Amino acid sequence: MGLKLRRVGHLFKGDSNKIRLTVVLLLCLLLTALAQPLSATTDTFKIYLAERGSTDANDGSSWSQSIRTLQQAYEILQEEKPDQPVEILIGPGEYRCRGMEEPWRFFNGHPITIKALGTVPSPAVDSENHPNRPVFWGIESDGSVCETRSGKPEGNLLTIVHPRIATHITVQDIKITRYRGGITVTNQSPKLPSRIDQDVTIDNVAFVRIGDAYQAWWGDPEEVGDSPYYTCGSEQKSGGVLY
Repeated sequence: MGLKLRRVGHLFKGDSNKIRLTVVLLLCLLLTALAQPLSATTDTFKIYLAERGSTDANDGSSWSQSIRTLQQAYEILQEEKPDQPVEILIGPGEYRCRGMEEPWRFFNGHPITIKALGTVPSPAVDSENHPNRPVFWGIESDGSVCETRSGKPEGNLLTIVHPRIATHITVQDIKITRYRGGITVTNQSPKLPSRIDQDVTIDNVAFVRIGDAYQAWWGDPEEVGDSPYYTCGSEQKSGGVLY
């Protein structure tokens, strides 16, 4: 018995004009999507610092891979050159001699934030010793002044050299103490127009016992006498509003 084939109608049932219109619309949507440029990733590039972080083995990409110093974080950024927002997240604890050994010159056109890992209440004057606030010391536990690898005194925790491009860097929720200077911000060139008041934010940072006398003095800091105490709010120009 032979097999007979019989045409039973169109593959798609329904009005042929509606089918053609649907196909045309789908093609238009597909071509429109393909014509859109691929946007750069907006994921945040995160680096983790911990009081007990590693000085060499870790890459800072997670809490379990945390590093120890701001200098390490800076070197990671210089090597990786991420084209996305950056967060340097600092766990609670004491960070002695963990600052920058060179001026901060990394900027990529995206926001860069250096802040505590946990939530820290504001203002800093009321939460100086909050357990989530990391403390950066400019002296060792024996009172000796922190030095860079080249043997020079670590005068500032951070020196920001403002670039030619528009960018934004924020330092937030940390405590800086016993440094000659806490944070210094300067233009890349004195001939360039200043954008420091627009591009640098110092928010909820406690500056405690900052200056030559406090970094060079040996002994119990409580015996120094009246200490200069500064905190920075969220509104700032040229490095911060002190109150």
